[in-house]
Amino acid sequence: MADALEALLENDVIAYVPQIYDGSKRDNCDVLHIYQRDISGEPLLKKLAESTGGRMLEVRGWRTLE
Repeated sequence: MADALEALLENDVIAYVPQIYDGSKRDNCDVLHIYQRDISGEPLLKKLAESTGGRMLEVRGWRTLE
């Protein structure tokens, strides 16, 4: 993750990361959900996005992306 953050910062990239999940616990989409957390408990992708000036976007259900 540190290498990814370094590459984003070196290239002036602002990351917006979609967090897609299905509240019913049934995954009806083909998106890999990443819930890894850092040592403080913060989601890694959220930390990555916010470190670049972006943010994590919560998407409830894959149909909202259509």
